[in-house]
Order: sequence, then C-alpha cells, then structure tokens
Amino acid sequence: MVAQVAGRALTGAETREQATQRALDMFARKGITGFTDSKGRSWSMGSYTEMAVRTAMSRAAVDGHLATLKENGVDLVIVSRLPFTCPKCDFWEGKILTQSGRIGWRQELSYVSDEQVDVLVEGTVEQARTAGLLHPGCGHNLLAYLPGATKRPVVRKHPADYGDSQKMRRMERDLRAAKREASVALEKKDRDRAEQRVQTLNDRIREHAKESGLPIRRVFDEWLEMTFIGAERYTRGVMVNEEGRRRGIDGRSLLSGRQDIAHKYASDELKRWWDDHPRMTFNQFRAQLLGRDSDKKAARRTRENRR
Repeated sequence: MVAQVAGRALTGAETREQATQRALDMFARKGITGFTDSKGRSWSMGSYTEMAVRTAMSRAAVDGHLATLKENGVDLVIVSRLPFTCPKCDFWEGKILTQSGRIGWRQELSYVSDEQVDVLVEGTVEQARTAGLLHPGCGHNLLAYLPGATKRPVVRKHPADYGDSQKMRRMERDLRAAKREASVALEKKDRDRAEQRVQTLNDRIREHAKESGLPIRRVFDEWLEMTFIGAERYTRGVMVNEEGRRRGIDGRSLLSGRQDIAHKYASDELKRWWDDHPRMTFNQFRAQLLGRDSDKKAARRTRENRR
C-alpha cells in the first residue's frame, strides 16, 4: 500500500501529504490501527505511515537519480556531508561509491582534461545502504562524482554530537505539535495546557542549546542542508531558471535570504517545491522555533523590508 501511494506522489499526481492520508485511509479500511517494528517499538498508525511514505519516496528518488546518472555514463557517486551525523552514516561521509564497478584504487579519465586520475572507490552503493546509509530519516544524498572535477564536500563539524542534534529536533517537533494544539483548542483549559507546554518546550530548547553548545544558527544550517537535499531531489537538480543560470546563481542560495531574489531566479520546479516546503530566513526560523517576541518582530521586519 505504501509503495502504491508513494508512486502516485512521485509522479506528481498528488502531494506527499495526500499520499500519506490515502495510505492511512487504506489501513483504516483494513482495520489496522498500529504497528510494531522488528525492534519491538510501537508506532501510531499516523507516525508510521508518514515515515513509511517519506522513506519510500526518498528511496525511489535516490534510485531514479542513480538510474539517470548511469544512463548518462556516470558510475561513481560521492556521499554528501552533514554537520551532524549518526553512527551508521559517519563512516560513509565524503566517500566515493560505485554503482556497478569495482572498488579500490582506480584510474579514471578526468572530466576536465585528457589525463588519467587516481580515484579511491571505497564501496558500492548497495554495500553502503546495507550498512545503514540512507536509513529512514537520513539527510544524506548521493551526488555525481566526476573524476578531476568534483571536489569532496567539506562541512565543519560542530562540537555537539548527533544525539544533541536529534534531541533538539525532537523538541522542535514537540513544540510545533503543542502550538498546533493550542491553536485549535476550544476549551480554555485545553488551550492553557497547550500554551503552557509551548512555554516549557521553549525553555527546554534554550537550555539545551546552552548546555550542548548547539546554537540556533547551527540548527538552522542543518535544516537548510536537509532542505537543499530535498529540493535538489524534487527538482532533479533544476533549481535555477535560465536567467539565473546565465548569472551563475547557486540554487542553494535561493533557499534562504532575500525573497525577491529567490523568486526571480528560482525554477518552476523549485517554486512548486516551496508550495509544500516554505522557505525561511534565519530570523523566521528562529521566530518559529523559539516564539520570542523579539524574534517575531525581527522576522516581521525581514518580511516588510523585502516587499
């Protein structure tokens, strides 16, 4: 069922949210109300379905990307790097992988000259996946590796560890849920309880950022990196329109910063991506995360200055 609805979303017949709802409806008709995974963890049907659809779409997008590369004669890929990495993925970050060739040292023709260059291929895509790379919720991507042209991605690691970043993300999700509960609560006592939880979570987020040394800017950078990966997959790399390409605009730069510039140079595909994944400046991200009056005012000023 998940594969069926994910396929429709990938073809653009419906959004991921619509696909998730359709899968939930299908499970409900069959009387399925929950799920227990192989590790004995219980999932609500909503959480499991959202995760399963997202994972199926992500895997299909990666497979499609790899197939396109292969059709164009590109066998080698390189694993992207993130500021925070789980133990499963850490080994593979920045490594060069092959789709179907041999591993080890290889000589490949340079894409920028007629010379042969040495390339260390440290595994196959399938080996990396089997070892845990591209697991559910993984933010990594496989990028085309062109010998002699591709530079290894460099990301400055933050002293806070992966567990700290995941704890922050859990609290962010809880905060968004509490805000939604507060906005739809009809009874005053329910609204007061949700608003109190919002305040408590805001305090916890600030305290965690202070204790872990995990600044909001670093959280924003991680969100921006994952947004870039998602947008690149959705647009199949076509993030900039023709005028932007002539001017040498980097698609990554359009995901934040000045809105007028972003909409001037964004491709139609990227604009469609923004319909379901709104872009945010740092001030807007901070205001959404912390909910402080000072941050909200800064976000409003940012919007007003860019009209």
